Amino acid sequence: MRSNPNSRGGQLALDPTELRRAMARRGLLARDLALLAGLAPATVSGALHGRPVTAPTVARLAKALAATEPVPLDVLDHLLVVASGAPGATG
Repeated sequence: MRSNPNSRGGQLALDPTELRRAMARRGLLARDLALLAGLAPATVSGALHGRPVTAPTVARLAKALAATEPVPLDVLDHLLVVASGAPGATG
């Protein structure tokens, strides 16, 4: 999480890549996270697009993510496929 100098009213911008990573590790779609956090889907969508959110929203997102067990990394290793031509691709 980082402060956004362009935000107003004490809002914060979350790192969208890290938020997506946290969601993926838990098998959550944006609508799932919104439901778990008690937020509007548009709020989660905004955070995923780098728009600032309030501190209470950050707290709700963090609590919802903390309450959801992540998939073990060794399991994810077996599920991941690197697309041909992508950075790190071997094929």
